[in-house]
Amino acid sequence: MADKILIVDDNDAVRKMLVTALSKHYNIVEAASGEQALTIAAQGDVRLVLLDIMMPGMDGLETCLRLRRNPHSCHSIIVMLTARDKEDDVVNGLKMGADDYLTKPVNFSELKARIDSHLRRQWRDLQ
Repeated sequence: MADKILIVDDNDAVRKMLVTALSKHYNIVEAASGEQALTIAAQGDVRLVLLDIMMPGMDGLETCLRLRRNPHSCHSIIVMLTARDKEDDVVNGLKMGADDYLTKPVNFSELKARIDSHLRRQWRDLQ
């Protein structure tokens, strides 16, 4: 079974573009909100989360913090994938618990390489 990746973005077009680019390599699930992401991640089988910051309701930073506090999702890798590119945004995202931070528009080959790198490291850490 391919590694399960949760894509969290309120923009349907962005989610579909990521699903198209990544579904050949991973088992993809989608969430359109932070609340929906928490419900999916609570199942405990999500290896990595691609998380937008700017979403209505619960933003990505709050979602990240709650994922880290939940015993079912605290070990998932969290990669912020957002248009917010200021240094303070990056530092704040990492302080909230993100493992990595990428800005949109994303280079898909770099994104896949980073995902693979994180999953390899996670696999080694679990051994």
